[in-house]
Order: sequence, then structure tokens, then C-alpha cells
Amino acid sequence: MKYLLMIIMSILMLTACGTAEEGTDEEISEAADEESDEEALEEDTENARETEPEDIEPASNVDFSVKEKALTDTEGSEMTSMLEMNSELAEMMSGASESDADAGDILMPADDLTTYYSEAFVAIHVFQGDSGEPSQSDVEGMNAEVDERDHTEAYSKYYNTETGEFEEYLYRDEDGYYIFDDTKWTDTDELSPDEDIYYGRYTNLYDAFMETENIINVSEDEEYYYIHNIGTEAVLHETFGNIFNVEYTGADESEMENAVVASVDKSTGEMDELLYITTAPAAQSDEYLHIELAVSFEGYGAFDDEGVTAPAAEETGAAGGGSSNIGRAPDSVDFSLTEEQFSEEDGMEMTSMLAMNSPVPSMLDNAEQTDAAIEDILKTKEEVTTYYGETFMTIDVFDSADSEPLQSDTVGLIAEMDEEVGMEVYSEIHDPASDEFIPHHYGNPDSVFAYQDGMWTEDPSSEAEEIFHATYSSLYDAFIDTEDVIEILEDDEYYYLYDIGDEMILHDVFGDMFEVEYTGADEEAMENGVVGIVNKEDGTFAHLAYISTAPALHGNEYLHIEVAASYGDYGAYDDDGITVPDIYE
Repeated sequence: MKYLLMIIMSILMLTACGTAEEGTDEEISEAADEESDEEALEEDTENARETEPEDIEPASNVDFSVKEKALTDTEGSEMTSMLEMNSELAEMMSGASESDADAGDILMPADDLTTYYSEAFVAIHVFQGDSGEPSQSDVEGMNAEVDERDHTEAYSKYYNTETGEFEEYLYRDEDGYYIFDDTKWTDTDELSPDEDIYYGRYTNLYDAFMETENIINVSEDEEYYYIHNIGTEAVLHETFGNIFNVEYTGADESEMENAVVASVDKSTGEMDELLYITTAPAAQSDEYLHIELAVSFEGYGAFDDEGVTAPAAEETGAAGGGSSNIGRAPDSVDFSLTEEQFSEEDGMEMTSMLAMNSPVPSMLDNAEQTDAAIEDILKTKEEVTTYYGETFMTIDVFDSADSEPLQSDTVGLIAEMDEEVGMEVYSEIHDPASDEFIPHHYGNPDSVFAYQDGMWTEDPSSEAEEIFHATYSSLYDAFIDTEDVIEILEDDEYYYLYDIGDEMILHDVFGDMFEVEYTGADEEAMENGVVGIVNKEDGTFAHLAYISTAPALHGNEYLHIEVAASYGDYGAYDDDGITVPDIYE
């Protein structure tokens, strides 16, 4: 029995406060008392927010041991907490009394949120039969400094279970999405919506409590409110489970149980701790899965003045790129294989295996249908001037019985492009041996030059449009040509133009763009998938994922071809132009 479970670590945040209302003449005294109480609360809040960044001490040597603690709510519903970090919260809630307060009155509006520090830990246990010890376990942890005032800026570290300490991991601001790799920060040039780092942001959590308010219970003691529900309500999984991207496969979801508990400091209205538990038995064995999160918060407002930690410019790969002349060149390319499922509402599925496309399936899953038309979404090709693009392709040959490819090949290309008057392109190709980018081609409407053996040589047989396969114009034309089969979804930041299935037109159009040709393959069994991600703000392409698979006509082998293309820096080269190499030196 196997479970397919995806947990994306989240840093959560929640706050709460009360408001005073003006009364009638008969209520003036009460209103004055309320105002006095409110002023006291504000004063307490200001005092509580005097935490300085240096006062925050990250956890170390975290105890992930299984420690059973009964979790009981005011209605008598019970679940068992197994994460030692949650035992204190469970104990505190057990001593609380039922409250008349409503969750909607307790929670502070998301607009009042500024900065904070948070830590989140997750434990995933598989149990066999009546055994009290898990047969398999996995644990993870992350902390973060978060600023949610104008946009989500976050600096995070992951918990190294071997050293017992946090280590640098991710940084995200409105301009980039950086990952720390051994010694340096690298701009991934990939998709970076807010949820890429913190799925459980305050706004998401606030919405989840509002959506489940009719089943949320409230209790209190002298210091805290506790907002909670324990039971079998599917809405908890659909809301809080969705926040943490918890998905079950092969489980009996009719027997699934969920629990959420959040403690809110009465004196400040801020969330102190949160736990989330979900359990489900296997559908066809005696196994069951127990997933539990422990989240803590402190330092509200601590980063308001100085901001969260940001890597220094000289520490990032944004201006480096090895020997590259292109500023946005990645310092390293990850061609590793992953398995993420693309799916459509009609049940069609394909497997993405390229790590650079791994965020796309979950983004599709969280998007919604829209009535928008392609022509209304996309910026026309005539409006596009200069931009940066990168394309990476993997070609893998598999035996049907093996999960590892028998043979693999990869290619990567980055380019600066100018489509304002004709096509001008400067490109560099990825060298697998050095993991660096080296000059490849330069072309303009008059001529094309190739870089070989340390020198530039004119290539009269090529055209500038052929240097970079997926130019903005060619991608625009491809989606217009396939409009009849393209579905459209949307979220807050992107439109998604996609189709997954056996339509030959996808191969004829997108396959031709990337020069995908099969020999000795059963093309009748070929499947193709394409996802174009479009920035809502200006209608430009942000990312493209293209997959094509086909089995061999004879034998058990099959071919998997996958492309990940990303675009950005629109208009960045309008003034100074793209890179022009010293061709005649």
C-alpha cells in the first residue's frame, strides 16, 4: 500500500483584535469603558511589538519524537496529537472554557498585518495495524522572516535534521526568487508567486477560518482564545489541508479525520501557535497515515523598520552567471527528474519529470475556470520589444518497467531578444561539463554568427528567428493556432493556457516549434501537454511547459520529451540594446 502525499512547508500567520462601536446616549458610559479597554489593548500591543530582530532565537535540536497527547474540544470530539511540540498547546486548550466569542470577531483583518517571524515543523508517520510505533516517518522544518505589507517578501531557512540547526534556503521579493546553493544565492528566474514559499500566509489562513466559521468553536482562558475544530468535517481538509497542499491517494477519505487549533493572545490579538492534524486509513490495507504540523509565531512588527533579511547583491547570482555575458544567466541548472501530475477536469493526466516545471501542476490545481479569451489575455506580439528568455529540454528513454531512464540528453539555451524591428538575438548555450553558459549565436535581420572554437563565424544558412525556438512571437502564434483546444484558468497573478491529451495539433504546432520528431515510435499513442503561464499584470508570457511522450512501435521502450521555458525583463534592453559580441575581433 502506498500513499502519494505532497506536503509543501508553510509559514503561517494569524492575528486578532477587537473593535469598539459607538453607542446611544444611554450607552456612553459603556462606550467610554470600551474605549479605555481598547486604548489599553493598543498600548499592550505596542509594548509587545518592541521585539527586535536580534531578540528572536530560532529553535535548535528540535524534538520530533512521537508523544501521544489527547486533543479534546468543547464538544467532546477527540484526536491524538503525536508531535511533542504540540503537547503544550493541547494541554492549554484542555483547561480552557467555552467562549461566546466568534472567530470572525477575534481575527484581525489581513490588511493590518506587517512583519513577523515564524517557524513551522511537520511530521508524517505511517503506522501498521495496532502498532504504536510508526513503520515509516519523515520530518521537515522551516523558519522565516516575513513582510506582507505591500507584497510578500520573505527570507527563510530550512531545518537540517542532521545538525539540528536552520540553514539558509530561500529569499523572495517582488523582483526575484532566490535559492541558496551551498555558498551563494541564485536567482532561479522561475515562477515566484507568493505561495511558492509560504502557502499558509495570514490572508490564506484568515480566509480558511472565515470559510469554516460555522463549524469553528471558541474557548478561552485568562491569556488566550482558542479557535478550533476536531472531527470528520471534510471542509477542514478542503481549506486547511489545501493550504498545506495535503493530498491523499489510496486512502479511505470517508474515514479521514482533521483537527485545527489556533491560540490567539488576548492582550495583543496575535496568533501564538497553530496545530493541524490529518489522519486517514489506507483503503486496502491496515496502514494509516498521521500528518501533523506545529507552527509558532513571534516578533510581530520586528522587521517594520529595517525590513527582513535580504541577501546582499554581491551574494546573489543575479549579476554573475559564470562566464556568461547575460546578467540573468542561472549559476546552475537543475535537470534532475521529478514526478508531478498534470491533470485536466476530463481526467486526462500526464507526468512532468523536469524539476524546473515542478511548481506548475500545483498552480494549475489551485486555479479556477475563467471566461477570458486568449486574444484578450495576451499582449500582442507587435507590442513586445525586448526581453529575456531561457529554454531547457530533457529527452529521456525509459524501459516500461524502470523508473530510471535508459538514456538521457539535455540542452539549455538563454537569450536576450529584441523584436521591435525584425529579430535580434544574442544567445548562450549550457555546457553540461562546466555547468556554465557559453556564447552560442548572435543574429539580426541581416546576418547570423555562430561562436565556435573561440571565435565568431558568419552562418549564412541560418536566420535570427531560428536561434531561439520559443520566441515571444512564435509562442503567441502557437497559442492562437491551437485556440480551439486550449483551456484557460486563472488565479490572482496568472492566466493558464493549457491542454493535455492526444490532440495531434499540439505536436504539429508546439512539437514543430521545438523540433520534436519521432522515429520508430507509435505516434497513434503519442500524448502531448502544454501549459502557458501569462502574467495578468501586462499579458506577457512568464513560463511554458511542454511535454510529449510516445511508446516505441516495437519493444517496451518509450520516449519522454519535456521543455521548460521562462521569460522576463520585458523592455529591459529598450534603451541600451541587447548584448552584441565583438564579432570582428
